[in-house]
Order: sequence, then C-alpha cells, then structure tokens
Amino acid sequence: MRQTEMSPAVEAWCSYRSSTAADWGPGGTAVVESLALGTPGVGLAAGCLPELVEHGRTGWLAGSVAELGGLVADAGRIDPRECAREAAGRFTPTVMAARYAGLCEKVLAGTPARAPAGGARRSPAGFAASG
Repeated sequence: MRQTEMSPAVEAWCSYRSSTAADWGPGGTAVVESLALGTPGVGLAAGCLPELVEHGRTGWLAGSVAELGGLVADAGRIDPRECAREAAGRFTPTVMAARYAGLCEKVLAGTPARAPAGGARRSPAGFAASG
C-alpha cells in the first residue's frame, strides 16, 4: 500500500511505532521524516518528541501508554500541510546548519544558549513544555 493510500490514523501509528524504543526514547529522525511527509507525530511526551511535535498542531503527545490509542485515532484532526510546513521551516539541512552554526558561535563567545523558537510549547499534563 502506498503512503498516499493510508488513513491518517494508520500513518500516525506507523510514525509512532517507528519512533519508540523499549525505554520509550523516541527516535527524532523518524519523527522529522514523518512530519516532512505530512504525517502527524504521535507518541509519549518523552525523549525528543516534545521538541519535535507540537501537541495539537503537528501531532499528539501522550502522558501515558494508555492515552496513545485515542491519540492515534485522532491523527486525522491534524492538518498534514501544517506538519510539512513546520518540518520545512525547522528541519531542512540549511535551517539545521544555520542553527548549529549560531549555537557554536554563542558557545565560543561565552553567550548562554537558549532553546530555538518554534519548539513544542504545549504538552500534556505532567510534562514540561519546551521553548
């Protein structure tokens, strides 16, 4: 089955399954690639996911495993175009290289680094929002 033929819930489930490990540490590359293709990220609000997925805008972040099923079912409520726009604005090689270069310059200058704008700002109860 081609990706364009999958339902949003199935796509989100595939994103979730490919981005979690036994210790619930999600892999960022799979999530970023999914977002770039317009697939919402769905997973536990742990590891790097809160930095990559904005809850309710580019996917869903669960506070527990029990919440995941409902969030996967709600993946169709997320606009795939918004996922792709966010990925293009934050995760292209040019943008990432510029951010890394800027961070290196700050470190070398002794300037305290701040989290980049555009990170996840909303998260489920019990998890600190980034940014």
